[in-house]
Amino acid sequence: MIAPGRATELASLSAPAGKTRPRWKPAEGSRRRHIFEKALALMQRNGFHGTSIQDVADELKFTKAAFYFHVESKEQMLYEISLQTLNLMLERMTAISQSTESPEQKIRDIIDCYVKLMVDQPALFIVYFREKGFLSKKHRSRVNQLERNILRILEKIYEEGVRRHQFTDIDPAVAILGILGMCFWVYNWYQKRGRLSASEISKSFQALALSGVLTRTARHSEASLREREKLSSRKRKRRAPRV
Repeated sequence: MIAPGRATELASLSAPAGKTRPRWKPAEGSRRRHIFEKALALMQRNGFHGTSIQDVADELKFTKAAFYFHVESKEQMLYEISLQTLNLMLERMTAISQSTESPEQKIRDIIDCYVKLMVDQPALFIVYFREKGFLSKKHRSRVNQLERNILRILEKIYEEGVRRHQFTDIDPAVAILGILGMCFWVYNWYQKRGRLSASEISKSFQALALSGVLTRTARHSEASLREREKLSSRKRKRRAPRV
């Protein structure tokens, strides 16, 4: 289990707070950074078992001995990639959960954040989701605990929505895992030159997810809000001076 203090320390490796589309930052130090960047690219292309330490060393044009000076093992490298992936998610989900937005808006923000993370940094998430099964038992246990910590943060948002009569009263873990599963699969099919942008996909996912969990009262309130926004937009257009 990762202690709260350790989780805070790990979160500091992620992008600074306030960034809506953070970038992954590998381990500190220029040489280690290059090692992790090359390893990530190779593991995305060839998989964990298909990537050797010699492959990484060859890409960086140095010896295996130099590699081991900076990184203990290939598995340790995968573990650190996994931790940094999770901490990127932990930081973003914590910020959303602590905001003053309604549970409905928080779910929208969660979907938007995850979709854009999958689109912006596919290599990081491909390697994490596909290769984490190769972690040692000890490291896999720590990673699983961090995953549960993130899930619990999101479950609390759903539970708050149920208490406010915004969300249907179903098992929070099932609801959240269903939403996350939809978002996580994006990296498998998204194309930068495809028909839809990341923002358009995000909006579609938000509509799809919320149509399944919003209560009738919440759906009515949302529809009323949309109508008011449309009316307000029409009024602004009519008032705009003609050139």
